[in-house]
Amino acid sequence: MAPLIISLLGVFLFLFIPAVVFRAIEGWTYGESLYYAFITLSTIGFGDFVAGQESNTLRGLYKVLLMVWIFVGLAFLTLLLEVVNDMITKTAEATKSRLKSSDSTPADGESPRDAKVPLDDLDEDRRAPTDTSETV
Repeated sequence: MAPLIISLLGVFLFLFIPAVVFRAIEGWTYGESLYYAFITLSTIGFGDFVAGQESNTLRGLYKVLLMVWIFVGLAFLTLLLEVVNDMITKTAEATKSRLKSSDSTPADGESPRDAKVPLDDLDEDRRAPTDTSETV
């Protein structure tokens, strides 16, 4: 649960809050600002929106803060992808473990065909034969 909360907080911190800043500084709509934040941090970068092009007195500081946001945001998105990957891997391993530990013998009244046995647990000679004859 904690990784999910941290992930959602990070998405809010690196996408939604910067979009508000871009809306105020760049004069874009909130949708355009959110689009820019996502496109930039996902490294797609179409180039249709470029921040920091307007001349103002704090332009240099703004560009430095943009670079910091991009670098830290890229690191966060990498971490987020790793967390998602770990969650998927753990879920797959737990599912595989449950399948392997399930009873592979048929219950009373079931035929052996109804038994739930993962294919990789079957011996080669017990698998269904494949037709290797050639038909002309």
